[in-house]
Amino acid sequence: AQLFALQKRAKALREANDPLCLRANKVLSSCGFRRSEVDVQWAKGSMAAPRGEVGWIFNPLVEISIAGEASGVTDISVCMEDLDVPQEGQGDVKCGFTLLGNPNSMASTCPIFVPGGPVLGEATYGHSGVAVTSIQLGRGLAEDRAPVSRFFALPSLLAPVQRGGSARFHFFSKGNDVTIRVLSAPDELWSFQTVLESQWSSGRGRPLEREEAWLSNPRFQVNFEEQGRCHIYAHLRILQQTGQQPTLHAIGTETPSSQQACTAVTPENFKVLAQSCYSLPHSQLPEQETALYLEIDAQEGPVFLVPSCGGRVDTGAPASGGTFVLRVVSTHRLSLKPPS
Repeated sequence: AQLFALQKRAKALREANDPLCLRANKVLSSCGFRRSEVDVQWAKGSMAAPRGEVGWIFNPLVEISIAGEASGVTDISVCMEDLDVPQEGQGDVKCGFTLLGNPNSMASTCPIFVPGGPVLGEATYGHSGVAVTSIQLGRGLAEDRAPVSRFFALPSLLAPVQRGGSARFHFFSKGNDVTIRVLSAPDELWSFQTVLESQWSSGRGRPLEREEAWLSNPRFQVNFEEQGRCHIYAHLRILQQTGQQPTLHAIGTETPSSQQACTAVTPENFKVLAQSCYSLPHSQLPEQETALYLEIDAQEGPVFLVPSCGGRVDTGAPASGGTFVLRVVSTHRLSLKPPS
């Protein structure tokens, strides 16, 4: 990967025929690494934003995984090359990319990236015009952390999208075969999408530690309109800075009941089906955002989404009372009933 970066730098300096660069080309072509590449694009007017800002997860996303049930170690170097010339008004300035995993509790069948997992690597652009880092994939490895068999490369810009642009990822791998694909735009993955704005009427998002009070948070009832195994992704954003990290839970009842039984959830019979996760050592989302993923059979419904936070939502504007936006998408048709 570093030799590839050297190649790009040499071309930029018009030194590609330098003996050292010619030797690097020879080594690169004979090292035995598999090489793959994919292009990503930012559309003008996209919601994509720099890391740490609202919209970061709407940047293009590339999934990398071990093909099949292979074992052992797979070394992968990842390079991101800017295909634009921002200095000449072509595309926006790129920042680099982050390598991310899904939360360890997430099922391997989850078809999407869910914020809250580990940050596996980062790379920013240097003088070579290429961002470079490496990662090791493997199943059943005796390491300090859980083995990684799948990760996501999430590029970002230095500023919100204005002109758009494109970049190219280069992957150099040795070991097991890997599968690399650019994921579809989020809006193309789902059969159901909705965005609701609501608020905590008392200005307080109660934490889960006090279950009886916690259940007085707004509850959004999810009703399934078709049968089968359903993938649900929910994203919560508080519209004001609160100083408190929001949380989002998906809950059901210990004994499945009618989907019309909206009041069936009590402190004695509810169970947590999924909850939002947080990333260590780095935060993947701004402090006022969180997200969860749930895979469930429609027959196990209904499901309730409960937003909360660690303490009082102090907005400095009493009339707003702690306003939040809940975005829910699903692979199956749903109906979402807001709190009454």
